[in-house]
Amino acid sequence: MKRKDLFLLLFVLFIFCELKIYSQNLQQKDFSGWEFLKWKTNKNDADKIVKEKGIEIRNEYSDPAYENITRFDYEEMNTTLYFDSLKQFYTVKQHKDFDVIQDKQAEVFFEKTKKMLLQKFGKADQEKDDKEKKILTLIWNLKYSSVFLVYDYKYKIVDELGCCSYTVDINTSPVIN
Repeated sequence: MKRKDLFLLLFVLFIFCELKIYSQNLQQKDFSGWEFLKWKTNKNDADKIVKEKGIEIRNEYSDPAYENITRFDYEEMNTTLYFDSLKQFYTVKQHKDFDVIQDKQAEVFFEKTKKMLLQKFGKADQEKDDKEKKILTLIWNLKYSSVFLVYDYKYKIVDELGCCSYTVDINTSPVIN
């Protein structure tokens, strides 16, 4: 194969890969739900879908107050799905805590999460860094969902062990028309 033909082939493959990635991101941006769950999916179906993805559900509470949530770990974060009184999926909150001595790990995790969301959804519609409270917030207003990435980077001691000083949260909810 001639060098020119090889270059042309590689160029076409590169363009194809870029278009495929763009198409996948566009589908995710226009998806009416979160990751692999559509908004208003009933709780039983949502739990089944989560389990089919090989994810272990953590429902360790027998209290009726917890019957409208599903908890599990997803993409290194504690993830909670919330269901309304009709048992329909309406929001998801993801959370990761870092101890008082894990400030660098928290920052690295935030940057990794931010990069992942930027790849998925493109540039955030809003970005606010409250220097006084030390809370950085990015917001994506998608066609069917609003996604909030919140990084609390203020040094604080929450308990005597220094637990949960830094947090990274992703909150996703449907757009209400």
